[in-house]
Amino acid sequence: MTEGVIVVGVLVFLAIIILAKTAVVVPQQAAYVVERLGRYSATLQAGFHVLTPFVDVIRYRHSLKETAIDIPEQVCITRDNVQVRVDGLLYLKVLDAERASYGISNYTFAIAQLCQTTLRSEVGKIDLDKTFEERAQINLAVVSEVDKASEPWGVKVLRYEIKNITPPQDILAAMEGPVSLTQCNETQGARCPQESLCPVTDNWKRINHVVRQALSNITLAEMASPLPRFGFGGTRLPPAAVRGS
Repeated sequence: MTEGVIVVGVLVFLAIIILAKTAVVVPQQAAYVVERLGRYSATLQAGFHVLTPFVDVIRYRHSLKETAIDIPEQVCITRDNVQVRVDGLLYLKVLDAERASYGISNYTFAIAQLCQTTLRSEVGKIDLDKTFEERAQINLAVVSEVDKASEPWGVKVLRYEIKNITPPQDILAAMEGPVSLTQCNETQGARCPQESLCPVTDNWKRINHVVRQALSNITLAEMASPLPRFGFGGTRLPPAAVRGS
């Protein structure tokens, strides 16, 4: 009797362990891929499920929520051969857990690489001064191309957003120089720190300095005396010729 109770107890204990191992609760907005003896068997949706002991195993777990992927900063060359640094965010969602599991080994890495290559191609089609104006078109082009490539993987690319477009430092200095000079001229005639960067302003300063120096060398007597008359070739005319003229 005692031995029979022990055996029953052991069997009940093993049954509880097996049930705990095979009973699966899938949360909302999730999908589990089940393999049976090494082959795809089913995709478990949200709810309570019981697997076949020693036969079924959960191989992949996917979230069906919308996911944001940070696309690292990269160097892109515009159509006018200017290097700019661009980074962004990509939003995607798994639609088919089976294809996302067996269609590619790592769909997030593959989509990020496709996004970077497509972005370089789209930026290379426009000039630097158009990159800020064409952000919406660039985003749409990236989404269209990457979404077509990721369709066999069961992943839907929803949208792409450019975070920053950073031109080189010399381009930024050239763009900010004229703006700063105009602002300084409009505020109480203050001297602009960027004024020395403008070649036109520097030439006018030199001309003004030469004219002032020349005027300072002319005495009052020279200014009151009449100007001499010269003939052709630079020869001074005689007084009679001057009076006759």
